[in-house]
Amino acid sequence: PDHPQVDPNLAQPQNFPPASQPQNYSGPGAAPYDQPPAHAAHAGPPQYQQTPQQYQPPAQQYQQQVPVQQAGYAAASVAAGTAFVDSPIAPIVTAPKHYVNLVIRCSNLIDKDRGRSVSDPFVRVLQKSASGGYHRIGQTETIRDNLNPEFQTRVKIEFWFGELQPLLFEVIDKDPRQIDNGDFLGRFPANLGDIVGSPQNQVHGMLQEVSKGEIFISAEPVVLDDWMIELQFSANKLMSMDGFLGKSDPYLKLYAMDPNPRLVKETEHLNNNANPNWRPFEISLTQLCANDENRPIMIKVYDHDDGANPDDLIGTIETTVAQLCRPSGFEQELVPVKKHRKTAGFVRIAKPPRRFQKASFEKLLHEGLEISLVAAIDWTASNGAPNDPRSLHFSGDPSRPNPYESAIRAVGNILMPYDRDQMVPAFGFGGKFRGAAETSHCFPLTLDFNNPYVHGVDGLLNAYRSCLSNVGLSGPTYFGEILKSAIGDAQRHVGQKKYSIVLILTDGAIHDMDTTIRLLAQSCERVPLSVIIIGIGDADFSGMVKLDGDNSRKLLPRDIVQFVQFNTFRGQYAGQVLAASVLAEIPQQVESYFSRNKVH
Repeated sequence: PDHPQVDPNLAQPQNFPPASQPQNYSGPGAAPYDQPPAHAAHAGPPQYQQTPQQYQPPAQQYQQQVPVQQAGYAAASVAAGTAFVDSPIAPIVTAPKHYVNLVIRCSNLIDKDRGRSVSDPFVRVLQKSASGGYHRIGQTETIRDNLNPEFQTRVKIEFWFGELQPLLFEVIDKDPRQIDNGDFLGRFPANLGDIVGSPQNQVHGMLQEVSKGEIFISAEPVVLDDWMIELQFSANKLMSMDGFLGKSDPYLKLYAMDPNPRLVKETEHLNNNANPNWRPFEISLTQLCANDENRPIMIKVYDHDDGANPDDLIGTIETTVAQLCRPSGFEQELVPVKKHRKTAGFVRIAKPPRRFQKASFEKLLHEGLEISLVAAIDWTASNGAPNDPRSLHFSGDPSRPNPYESAIRAVGNILMPYDRDQMVPAFGFGGKFRGAAETSHCFPLTLDFNNPYVHGVDGLLNAYRSCLSNVGLSGPTYFGEILKSAIGDAQRHVGQKKYSIVLILTDGAIHDMDTTIRLLAQSCERVPLSVIIIGIGDADFSGMVKLDGDNSRKLLPRDIVQFVQFNTFRGQYAGQVLAASVLAEIPQQVESYFSRNKVH
């Protein structure tokens, strides 16, 4: 009852029969791997000190967007923590690895907006490679109208003891017209070894190349098969920070104490509500209390304000996880900012907390997790006629693949080793068959509605090229029919160790955005599925922020959508860096699904 129900109309996919291997098929089978992967051992919580040291960044040269990965499957190590031999058969898991989460906050940032609002910052994290360049390994969420942001999105990175591992942190004021770019607010170089080895596992310093701004970076241990806790908070009789004419717009922040507060989770804000009931969320007990449920934690409740005004603190509570989990329930009075004020309100646990063990991506792979790829390609007229060299679909020179072919090859080469039968259902949308009066928004590239499957990446590329000669470009751009088929097929695997990834390649804006959001919201928690959208060309993709942006968390309880723009990846290793960026969120999305749904 706490989750949206899957639309019963999605129960059976259209034109989506079970895959069957051709008679002469000799590719990899479905047998489990012979050797289990080794898992990283947790060495215990970090040693906490009272004050972080002022970090002196190393003097070094850095470059922007320089490729770093070797050719072949090496790029997947960014996404999955595994390395691959140059073979399409199966991934080979390397020696034990240790990971940390980077937690970032900033203060006193410069204001680029200079108006009724202030900067909307996010932080991009880059890592230096052996070749000397930097590549992006992750970024935080964007926080609107805030010059002192506390980011809750962690950046996961592999830690090698004894190596410096130079990193670069770039602070950006988000441009609403772009997915992940904007005005420069400063950068800060730091070594991962220095962060992990410093007192309190934290460094901080002034941002470089700008007049002001400070950044704080700390490291949290990542534990495979970590214990999680699901919490849901409510409050009542909250003090109004907007005067007698209105009520507060409250949200709650949950902090670990190291002993200084470290943001772990921030809820959504609820407008004009003195008795809010926030959505439940899951959090790692390692992050929250270092697995010590008697360790102090802090709760702060704020009143959200739009524009340049900072949010008002309503009150705070210091407590422990053990107290939150008392069988008799939890309710505690907020301590107001000014002691002489009347009661600021009460915070309580809305439903009993639930502890459970997270299913790690590495362990799921070892236990036989199968990832299935579904491909969908944009056939709308805005791509340009395939025989026009300016077209995004033009493929007159076999040695120079078009953007669609390059993206299919880059992402497909990473995902196919996890697809045991190598059979990919391949579709087009926005095309029109010869003599047809209406546009088809979901048609098989094989042109066989009873069998949309192709074999591997080469089979997908061959079907795509062949279909260009048989199906005309039309429009508009609708995702709904593609998603109905993919969701319906993935729904057949609920309760199994199977997970579907829908790869959608498109050149423009979605014209059925409301339908797309509804389908994803209905299925994101209960259906084993993620959606990767790659924007091809130079169109305005700002609308994709609704699906893969900070606002999407209000629409989709489980994060399942990742969007990237193809033409932002250039250079010799653009394909590998594209694949690493696209797939970086997949392990966490897979873990989230299997943990939420208790699939063993």
